[in-house]
This record gives sequence, structure tokens and C-alpha cells, in this order.
Amino acid sequence: MAGVVWTVVAEATRFVNRTRPWAAAEADRDAALAALVAACRTLGDELEPFRAATAARVRRRCTPVDGRLPSPKRLSLVSTWQRMRRSG
Repeated sequence: MAGVVWTVVAEATRFVNRTRPWAAAEADRDAALAALVAACRTLGDELEPFRAATAARVRRRCTPVDGRLPSPKRLSLVSTWQRMRRSG
């Protein structure tokens, strides 16, 4: 299962490097960011067996309410990723 998480992360990273949403026209940027939010929701789903509370926070942050994403907050996922990487 952890391999799926890293596959999603790697693909999202390649997507960002390829599409460069910060330099894209507004319509292209919106589409790229929507794809990245969807990737983050997928990560939330895949993290569920390992880190249920973290997975819930990720999904909550990536789920629109009244057509808007919640205000951004730091998710503190770095330590989660580091632990997962060490455990393989």
C-alpha cells in the first residue's frame, strides 16, 4: 500500500514539473491545480490504512465546501512521509 502513496506523489511531482502551473495561463492553471487537488484527495484515501487522522485531514482540506476549498493550513505531513519512507 505504501508503494501506491509514493506512486501518486511521484506522478503529481512529474505533473507539476511538466505543467508548471505557476507559469500557465489562468484556465490552464485552474485545470492543473484541480488535478493536483484530486491527487491530494487520492493520497488521503491511500493513507487511511496507515494514518487515519492524517488521511482525514488531507481529505477535509481537499474537499470543496460551497464551491471553495477550505483555507490552507499546514498539514505537517513531512514527518508522516519520513516515517513511511523508513518503513518501506
